[in-house]
Amino acid sequence: MYSLIHSDLVDQEHKMEFAEFNATVYFLKESENNGLKDAEGLLLDAYEQRMCA
Repeated sequence: MYSLIHSDLVDQEHKMEFAEFNATVYFLKESENNGLKDAEGLLLDAYEQRMCA
């Protein structure tokens, strides 16, 4: 099986890595310009809510 991560559809330059969770979030090249900032904000909000709960 060929991973989607190695596909030409995935933006390899803009990704978010979370070493403490051993996770990486990739984005599609076709996403809107603000999509990356929106996703980053949503992930940070979710992380803060989890840590402050």
